Amino acid sequence: MYKNSHSAVNFTTLIVLLLLSGAVHSAGSISVISGNKTLDWRQVESQRESGFGFELNDPGWDTAMVVTYLSSEESTTLEGFGGAIKATGKTTEIGFGARKYLTEDSVRFFLEGGAAVISGSLELAIPGESVSDSASTIGFWFGAGGEIMLEDIMSVGFFSRVSSAPVTLFDIDSDIGGTHFNLYVSYHFGR
Repeated sequence: MYKNSHSAVNFTTLIVLLLLSGAVHSAGSISVISGNKTLDWRQVESQRESGFGFELNDPGWDTAMVVTYLSSEESTTLEGFGGAIKATGKTTEIGFGARKYLTEDSVRFFLEGGAAVISGSLELAIPGESVSDSASTIGFWFGAGGEIMLEDIMSVGFFSRVSSAPVTLFDIDSDIGGTHFNLYVSYHFGR
């Protein structure tokens, strides 16, 4: 587990640059993602999620390489201890993995999975004072989804994904991964 460490960010940057350098002569897609993440955090367990994705899928390959960046956040106000407490939970996931398409028609279904650098933070605030804790670690993810090709260069789709990354926040064992359900729009290049 890393606490406020830059090593996970440096590793992530290196992988993204390597994938982008391979994209110059390959086919793939860039996606905008929006949906929901559910995790085991009381009061802020259901979080709005958004992000983007990158897929590198050369026609000769059996599987595509994928990179996704997902960010989620939720805030709520709790009554207790003589006043209102604002709880805010946030997570980010930078996932690297493979996607296997099961069909190659205009409607395509896929399975996917890989590793991820996952970070999470939880803040509790009352007027004039707040406490927070955060952690980052390397975890894993897997899921499935489908997409509909609208044209040669555009598609819309969905994916459902489970991620896991055990950490300790406020001296309590927790998992900053979760269950994701997202919709996306993709621009395809090199087809």
